[in-house]
Amino acid sequence: MFLADWYFCRTIHLSIKETANFINVMLALRDPDMPVEEKSGALKQLCQMEPLNIAYALPALVDGLLAPRCRGKAQEEQAGQAAYAAAVKACIRSTVRGLSRYDYLQTAIEDLDCVSYEQLAQYLRELEFPPTDRE
Repeated sequence: MFLADWYFCRTIHLSIKETANFINVMLALRDPDMPVEEKSGALKQLCQMEPLNIAYALPALVDGLLAPRCRGKAQEEQAGQAAYAAAVKACIRSTVRGLSRYDYLQTAIEDLDCVSYEQLAQYLRELEFPPTDRE
């Protein structure tokens, strides 16, 4: 994914510093072994970036929500994971609301808190886009 991230940055004409920052954020968000504090810091940095950067990161954010949870973690770590998941959901909601003019997508993000991660993944797989007007 590193090359894809770099190519994205190159395509939208980010500076070297912005590219390095964005790639570091993406690496942190995708790393399942990254401590939740560091993931939260990466998420905060992402949320301060341009909407296009955030939209690009949405698959990594959803993957992070759907990743299996480790059982037996300390209560403190579980609380951190729950706070991180809530922050990811808020980032997804605000990004979709800001970029989407389609009601079906707005409706889909409202279900983030109401369903299990498995149900959300299935819902996203079955999501049908409305027909285009180009006929």
